[in-house]
Amino acid sequence: MAVQRVVYVIRRDATVEERVEGVPGPACEQATMPFEEALGEVVERTYTADYVLRRMPEPTRETEGAKQRAEAVRA
Repeated sequence: MAVQRVVYVIRRDATVEERVEGVPGPACEQATMPFEEALGEVVERTYTADYVLRRMPEPTRETEGAKQRAEAVRA
């Protein structure tokens, strides 16, 4: 599992840069919403590659069994 973290950079002019790492998709916005509401207006939002990544589901016995049945049908 990738490391998930939020990094804040507070600049001398009092602007705050917020960077989310290791959280795919819209979950990053949900994770930072309380902080953004407390800090004030979001002036700019730039999405990273992590935003567009989708986690692949972990294989389960059910999906492994379905995979084996599909392979047997193909044979």
